[in-house]
Amino acid sequence: MKWILLLLLTDVVVQTSAKTVGQLDDDKKGCGKDKACLETLKAYRTREVLERIIEQLPGAPISDAAVQIDPELRKMYVDFYEDERHKNSDFNRQDVDTYFYSAKDPFDGEDSSQMVAMFDVTQDLEKKYEILEAKLMVSTTLPTYSRNILDDVRVQVFEKNRDNSLGELVKTQSFRITGGERITIDLPVGAAKRWFESSGSFHGIFVSAMLEQHNIAVHPQQETKDSEKMILQLSLRNKEFVGQSTNSTLRRSRRSPSAAICATSQPSEGCCLYDLIVEFNKIGWDWVIAPPRYNAFMCRGQCEKNAHHLLNDFGHARIMRAANSIYSVANMDLTSLGLCCHASEFDYLKVIYLNQQGVINVANLNGMVANRCGCS
Repeated sequence: MKWILLLLLTDVVVQTSAKTVGQLDDDKKGCGKDKACLETLKAYRTREVLERIIEQLPGAPISDAAVQIDPELRKMYVDFYEDERHKNSDFNRQDVDTYFYSAKDPFDGEDSSQMVAMFDVTQDLEKKYEILEAKLMVSTTLPTYSRNILDDVRVQVFEKNRDNSLGELVKTQSFRITGGERITIDLPVGAAKRWFESSGSFHGIFVSAMLEQHNIAVHPQQETKDSEKMILQLSLRNKEFVGQSTNSTLRRSRRSPSAAICATSQPSEGCCLYDLIVEFNKIGWDWVIAPPRYNAFMCRGQCEKNAHHLLNDFGHARIMRAANSIYSVANMDLTSLGLCCHASEFDYLKVIYLNQQGVINVANLNGMVANRCGCS
């Protein structure tokens, strides 16, 4: 069923070009050595991207239109993604898995007088080695008279014991708040480890954010919509990467393509890397939350124009390299060699998505960004 849906979606992409095959044959700038039109090449690359997503996210709700997310909550995750991708943070590391947990009411609504947030993370921690980062995202609700005023608020996070008494104060942080905005609190990693890696008296957490004698922090017992949910973000380092240097390429932020990028408005005749924007909402994949769009890049052009610079070190290209040492490939007629312009190096893409159970997940998807083109 997923593959049928994928084919239907990409057929729509393929049909976006209004040109006929004859017209495209005449459009030398828009076609490669096999005269495949630009729109067809875009559709092929887009289809390749979608296939790779389906292969790597078997639990994604490809055909489930019922899986929805609150628009305000979606915006929060998109904003978070954009903020983190420009930082050298743990979120950008390929060896780190990020999880988001919505707070639960341990009393299941039976005792609304007790403000406490509980997070069920044990199953995920059993698979991982260590917690690298912990953040708490808290919604606030201000009194009507104070919603348009910039207020200084001192926020405190307490542990809450199983007998509902307040436990240790684990974090104090100050914020300037206007309106009912969401705040993000950096939690001590040591406290998070103590909470979730042991079975002590820890029951949950209580957040105090006092303004005019009112606690404006929204707890599970008070939330009225999904966008008010208290959310815990944990960054967990995978066991298989333990012992590797954090200064290695695993810690790098998303890198830029290593090959020169050509503009569609001024295309190169040779094999070159071009922009290709994939927009998930336009193909009906609203379950992909962030990024809502990204540059997958694509390779196109005629290899006979610059193959001597782009030959790969395998197969047919290796033979051509050997020939270069004897005849100088630059002076040979490459039109009959059957070389194909294609992506030869890829990078991963980190995505935030909604699974079939309506749970927010984060995944590193391999082969999603073309970084370099080659001829073979």
